[in-house]
Amino acid sequence: MHEALEALIRFEERVSSFYVWLSAELIEDSEAAQLFITLAAQEQGHAERLRMEERILVEDERELEVHPDVSQAVEISVKAMDGFMARPEPPGSIEALGFTLDLESRSGEQLGRALLAEAVPELARTLGALEREDARHAEMLQEALALRLRRRRAANEL
Repeated sequence: MHEALEALIRFEERVSSFYVWLSAELIEDSEAAQLFITLAAQEQGHAERLRMEERILVEDERELEVHPDVSQAVEISVKAMDGFMARPEPPGSIEALGFTLDLESRSGEQLGRALLAEAVPELARTLGALEREDARHAEMLQEALALRLRRRRAANEL
């Protein structure tokens, strides 16, 4: 169980690092860069909350069987982030926002959380809260993406 929880913690930390990287890549769009800094801090907060839950479970000497696909579920999203970062050209704001919107909306993290919450009901509340926060991240990303698409359309109409 702790391995599954650790996989989610590492994933939250990895997403935070990815968002910091994106903020540095998006120098031309300070609003998007700031959004990614904000999201990075929140993802790091998710990791810290999960670490706190992990300490409680360790103190209680809880050891439960968790579906092995938790780690595999988040690994899919990690590979997608790695691929995005490895591209030769830096991303534009619209591309970065679209990619991260997809990451926040349909990532393996959601499956991993669901499997972990099913196996460890004590974590369901925290995992549900993180899920709602990620839904808010998706809303923020969607709003930022829509704004940039409107700006692009307006510029093309000139």
